[in-house]
Amino acid sequence: MSASESEFREPYPIYRALRVPLWEQGKLIRVRRVTDEDRREFEEVINSKLRPILERLLNLAERAKEGVGEKLSDDERLELIADAIVIFLRAPLIQEISPAALTPLKAHTIMLLPSPFVKRYWKDDVFEFAEKLAEERAEDQGHTIFDVAKELFEPETADKLFRIWIAFPADTRPGHNTSSLIAHSLMTSAIAWALNHGADRRSLAKLRLVALLHDLGKPFDPQRHYKPSKQLADQLLKGLVSEKTLEELLDAIENHHRQPFINEADRLSSAADRVNKLVKLALGEKLSKIKEILRLDKTERDWEFWIAIHERRDELVQAGLFREDPIRELTEEFLDKVDELVGSAEYRKEPPKSDSRINLVFIDIASIQEYVLRGHEIRVVAAASHLIELAVHAHFYWYLRRKLQLPPEAVIYSGGGNMLLLVPSDVVKIVEDVAKEYGEILGLKLVAAPIDFVDDYVMAIERIAKTLHVSKHKITENELRDQDHYDCGQKNGGTSDKLCEICYNAWATETLLTPAGERQVCELCKKLYLLGREQHFAVKWRSKIRVDEQEFSPEDLIAAGP
Repeated sequence: MSASESEFREPYPIYRALRVPLWEQGKLIRVRRVTDEDRREFEEVINSKLRPILERLLNLAERAKEGVGEKLSDDERLELIADAIVIFLRAPLIQEISPAALTPLKAHTIMLLPSPFVKRYWKDDVFEFAEKLAEERAEDQGHTIFDVAKELFEPETADKLFRIWIAFPADTRPGHNTSSLIAHSLMTSAIAWALNHGADRRSLAKLRLVALLHDLGKPFDPQRHYKPSKQLADQLLKGLVSEKTLEELLDAIENHHRQPFINEADRLSSAADRVNKLVKLALGEKLSKIKEILRLDKTERDWEFWIAIHERRDELVQAGLFREDPIRELTEEFLDKVDELVGSAEYRKEPPKSDSRINLVFIDIASIQEYVLRGHEIRVVAAASHLIELAVHAHFYWYLRRKLQLPPEAVIYSGGGNMLLLVPSDVVKIVEDVAKEYGEILGLKLVAAPIDFVDDYVMAIERIAKTLHVSKHKITENELRDQDHYDCGQKNGGTSDKLCEICYNAWATETLLTPAGERQVCELCKKLYLLGREQHFAVKWRSKIRVDEQEFSPEDLIAAGP
């Protein structure tokens, strides 16, 4: 039985509040009611998009293991499924722009392949990794991730997943319904892993899967969501794991409120994304009036409280508190007040609760503009921009994962030269050391700013900003030594006293042949130039387009002449 075949239960109108308005049906929308079409699409995405990816990925993993005389273990199977679910759900955040482009999504998903295939692609050096990706994309043998996870690269998939991200709230109560169901599930899994990262491999993989799927049924029955959650998880995983393992997972999903590890992770995730303090300040006074008028002995934490508000709304309208729909109007009132409340003294007088067992670590790639605009040569600018995106969305994560078994959901955010990670506090030093090491490979400085996890994301952002400011302005011994080398004309071991003819910011140690002739350049500019010329531009130069039944590339047109 599918979730949609169960009776749909809506205890009161379910809305998703959007802090950033959405353009839909020709207008801006701040408050969006969950529709039956949303629910059908959700189930279709699970069964018609995600399930086929899991099937093909596991088949490929089994063949890879058989090729070396081994068998895919249950632990590996569970880890592959959990990783694939996370990357699938995150796909709208790093959408494909062009089927020919070497986009971060392609780089990110390639690392889902079984280890024998990953070895074919992986390079510790991001320049070499970008070149390898370009070669493989050009060949595209059909057995790569581009075929295994083809649904991920379809615009339709990204559109449907985006709708799911914005359609369903993790919490149905006004104000709290600003939270996203998908974001909450990913965060719950990241916290569950961080709190239990010392556990055995199988236990961690099962824990992650239960956390990812525990709220899957909320779109169908938010009040008793554990039942449809179990049904949808069964549809997704049946036949992909052993019957015993499936039974264990389904039991844990159905009873997740009684699972200590999941319950704690769920509680911490909810505290962070439900903005409890802001809701209390924005709506507390009106909720007290409602309670008084309706003579309720329940609190806003109880389903009965909100059901009564909806069912007895005529009494509240008559009392002058609402026009028609209390649930929607309370949601709108919260959105009207929240921005002003965030900066208020009343909001700030109560400090957030911290949990020192887990840390948020903000990774910042310093001086991106200087790196990208190190010269006016378009090949260098294009290659530098591409490398930054590749590093932030894919390569740095997988580089770190080789040192630390970091699940993809532990990357809370990536983009714009930044990453936000959620990790156990005892691995923060590893993250900082790897960031420093990686920055040296990239030719940039990566700054890590760790803080204890707090239950208030507004305060968390402020604390991260302060920590980052201090970290970015520290000067290390290596940086002082490098400056001395610049002053002496000895940077990178060179003896030249001539500046690079591209960036004019480092000493020239290499010779580069360009259409304008031979130029003296630094090592980094040469690598960027060659990457931009031979990979980034070459893909576009040779990409075929079709016009009026004729197929050609820019290269074909130039070769044909006038």
